[in-house]
Amino acid sequence: MITNNESFKTSNSKLICNLIGGSTLYGLNNENSDVDYRGLFIATDKKNLTGFRTLESIVLTNEIDACYYELSKFLKLLRKSNTQVMEILFAPEKSFVYKHEFFDKLVENKWDLIDSEVLKSSLKGYVFSEIKLATGQRSGRLGGKRKDAVTKFGFSPKNFVQILRLCEVGKRFFETSEYMVKVSEFNPKLHERLMHIKNTPEEYTCEKLEGYVDAAFADLVEVMDKSTISYKFDEDLAAELVMEAREVFKE
Repeated sequence: MITNNESFKTSNSKLICNLIGGSTLYGLNNENSDVDYRGLFIATDKKNLTGFRTLESIVLTNEIDACYYELSKFLKLLRKSNTQVMEILFAPEKSFVYKHEFFDKLVENKWDLIDSEVLKSSLKGYVFSEIKLATGQRSGRLGGKRKDAVTKFGFSPKNFVQILRLCEVGKRFFETSEYMVKVSEFNPKLHERLMHIKNTPEEYTCEKLEGYVDAAFADLVEVMDKSTISYKFDEDLAAELVMEAREVFKE
């Protein structure tokens, strides 16, 4: 548990939310999937509050895989439209294991905590970066299972699934303003295809999956170019939320 972590305790941190992330959050988990946890906390000790120490995140990799972001870091990543932290902000209610009422304040202001123009660049950058991992051109960030898949199939099915999922998430956002993370809830046909890729990668080739990505990315770019949806990250609001959180969670 994050509350037992030494860094969490020494920084006098308080948990803001804890949710199940990864493939379970996306609705793409199978019997071999790990359970990943994501969440937010705020460090309230005086060294962090005064800037003498900076605790930006806590990553756990022993019995469970988990990544928790300190509130200030979370908001800075939102300003950059980091897709992993956007998923926390837009996660379905049922994904949460724990949620302090302060998190609801973040959700209430979510449209002022994202930047649609930055998100366009973020999505494009993600696809270009992830395709190199999916095809084995770059393996530095691949875990053992994904490296084994590249050796066996010539590609990482999990990375291809993530690219195709996020292209559809982005496309839907710039069409409707909805940032939905659970594929089965907004595109059942795509969900079926992604599960098929994940469960039976031997039926695909790297070239075929690259073709899927090319088509999905072209659709995404076309929608983004035509979209009139516009949101701007409000730095003053973000700063006020951090200050409010420090009051809420102070002892």
